[in-house]
Amino acid sequence: MPSWAADEVAKGVIAMGEPISLVQQSAGFWDTATQTQHLGTATTIQTYGITRMMLRGIDGVTVKAGDLEVWLGKSLLDAEGAVPVNGDQLILGSSKLIILDFTTNNVMGYYHIRARGVE
Repeated sequence: MPSWAADEVAKGVIAMGEPISLVQQSAGFWDTATQTQHLGTATTIQTYGITRMMLRGIDGVTVKAGDLEVWLGKSLLDAEGAVPVNGDQLILGSSKLIILDFTTNNVMGYYHIRARGVE
């Protein structure tokens, strides 16, 4: 199996993919002096990815119809200092999705993500 350079993977994702925004929410904090909760800040990272509908493993509980598989170029996110985590949001056009799980083991140079639409 050939080893792909990070810049080659990034070029492939941009050429074959679609624009996707990764939205990461930083942790807020509780101010004991004022007894108020302060929300964390949201950081939006513009990137590219490849998506497809989940077609196998749909059990209606852990995997539902409409879940998406998303591949994001690791080198594109590494350049921004970002690593997707469960609970982050993805925005594709007008659709918002939440990341349910991810791995970097399936395809070298990509984050493989399972995401579910949110209303």
